[in-house]
Amino acid sequence: MPVGAAAPGDRGSTLVEVVVAIAIMGGVGVAVMGGLGVSILGSRLERDHARAHEWLQSATEVLVNDVAWTDCTTTTPTALAAHYQSELRTYPDIIPPDWKDFDIEIPVPVQYPDPGGAYGAPCNADENRQKVQIQVRSPDGSIIETVEVVKVP
Repeated sequence: MPVGAAAPGDRGSTLVEVVVAIAIMGGVGVAVMGGLGVSILGSRLERDHARAHEWLQSATEVLVNDVAWTDCTTTTPTALAAHYQSELRTYPDIIPPDWKDFDIEIPVPVQYPDPGGAYGAPCNADENRQKVQIQVRSPDGSIIETVEVVKVP
């Protein structure tokens, strides 16, 4: 048999070849699992953003169409915000699955316009407009969506 030629029964892989192959397959597996994890996380975040946005749209419709107008001369801006917030929380049909009614709030007092139309003035019953900020938060607190609504009688 010539020098350097393999013996007839010696055609297998070396230990180094096996270790390199296992390392490559492990690296590919880790990369695939990492990509899958990122994809799942991204899908969850997008789903929760969509749910928050949908809830804000529904809450806006409820506030504008179903919650009775309260004139600013009968209450304070903070009390009015609390009143509107408690009213919005009484509509369970608009709450996304696995979210709670306390995940929606009106975080700032209701604002009123001045005669020029800019908001931030004290009660101005002649204008008959109120700017209300509605905010929803995902159950884990990772997503907070806010919208401002102008309520009229």
